Amino acid sequence: MMEENVLNHSVHSETSKRANAPRHQAVVAAKAHKGLGARITAAVLALGLVSAGIGTAYAMSLTRAKVVVDGKTQELSSWGDTVADLLKDNDVKVSDQDLVEPGLKTALAQGMTVKIESSRSLTVKVDNQEDTATTTAESVGEAVAKLWPGKAVEFIAVKGKARNGEPLPLFATGQKVQLLADSQDLQVKAKTSDSIDDLVAHAKVTLGGLDEAHLTFTPEGDAVVRVVRIKEEQVTVEEDIPFETKTTNDDSKYRDQKTVTQAGQVGTKTVTKKVKSVDGQVVSEEVLKEEVTKQPVEKLQPVGTKERPASSAGEGVWGALAQCESHGNPSTNTGNGFYGMYQFSLPTWRAMGGSGLPSEASAEEQTMRAQILQQRAGWGQWPACARKLGLL
Repeated sequence: MMEENVLNHSVHSETSKRANAPRHQAVVAAKAHKGLGARITAAVLALGLVSAGIGTAYAMSLTRAKVVVDGKTQELSSWGDTVADLLKDNDVKVSDQDLVEPGLKTALAQGMTVKIESSRSLTVKVDNQEDTATTTAESVGEAVAKLWPGKAVEFIAVKGKARNGEPLPLFATGQKVQLLADSQDLQVKAKTSDSIDDLVAHAKVTLGGLDEAHLTFTPEGDAVVRVVRIKEEQVTVEEDIPFETKTTNDDSKYRDQKTVTQAGQVGTKTVTKKVKSVDGQVVSEEVLKEEVTKQPVEKLQPVGTKERPASSAGEGVWGALAQCESHGNPSTNTGNGFYGMYQFSLPTWRAMGGSGLPSEASAEEQTMRAQILQQRAGWGQWPACARKLGLL
C-alpha cells in the first residue's frame, strides 16, 4: 500500500508538473504578446499622426475660389499662389484685352471671387472715319460712352462673342431708342437681345429688300435708329448728243473774222440705265444700253488767217478810244455782254443800225456806229476811257 501511495504520489506530482507547465508558458507567452501589441499600437498611432499631418498640409496648400466668367460662376481650385496660377491650372484662357478682377498677379485667398469679362472688337464711324477698339463693356451704348465721349458715333459692327456665346448687346434692357422712319419720329423700348432689325419690327416698320437701318449714338449718348429707303430701278430716257464744232482756215478773211457755213444740230439717243436712289435722291446711275436715234450734225466754222492793219480805228481820238476800250481789237468778245473795239452792248449796237454781233462787223463799221452814238449821246457812253483821254 505504501509503495502504491508513493507511486501514486509520484504520478500525481508528475501530472501536476505537466499540468502546471503549459499554464506558466501561456502566461509568459501572453505577456510577450502583450508587449508586441503595445509596440504595434504605438507604431499605428504614430503613422496616423503622420497621415493626419500630411492631410492637414494638403488641405492648407489647396486654394478654392469662385471664378465668374461673363456672368457664369464655377468653383475652381489651385495649388498655385496667384490668380494667374488659378486660371492656368484650370485651363481658363484670357487675353490682354480681357478684364480680370482682381488682377492676375493678385495672391490667391481661400473663398475669393475672380471676375472675368471677355473683350470684343467694336467698329464705328466717328467724324466720317472708321475706328476700331476693344471693349469689355456690357453693351455697345456703354462702350461708345466710354471710348468716344461727347462724339456722334455710327455703329458698324462687333466682332467676337463672350465665352457664354452671347454677342455684345446693342442696347440695355428697357433703354428708350428713337426710331426715324418715313417722316415718323417714334420711341421704342429695347431689350438686350434686340438687333437693329428687331427694334424696327417692334415699331411695326417694314424694311424692303434693299432698305437699311443705321444705329447712331448722339454726343449725349442717346441711341437713334434711322431707316434708309433704298430703291433700284431700270429706266429708259431720251438724251441729247451734243454736236462738235469743226474749224477750218480761210485765207480770204482776217483772223478776227468767224463765219458759220453749217449750223450744228443736236442728236438724240435712247439710254437704258439702272438708277439707285436713297430716300428719294438719286445717288448713282449705271448705263446698261444706248441706242442712237438721231446723229448729231457738226458745226462748220471757217476762221480767217489774215492779219488786220495795225490801226483799224484810224488816227486821232477814235484810235485812242478803241485802244483804251479793247486794245484796238475789233473782234473782242470777252463774254461780259460788250463787243468789239468800242464795247457796244447788243441793244445799243442795234439802236445805231447794226446787225449781228458788233465783234463780227468790220472795224470801219464799228467806228462809224460809235461816231453816231457819240453824236447822239456824247462821250459819256465811254465814261472811264473818255475821262482818261480828257474828253469829259
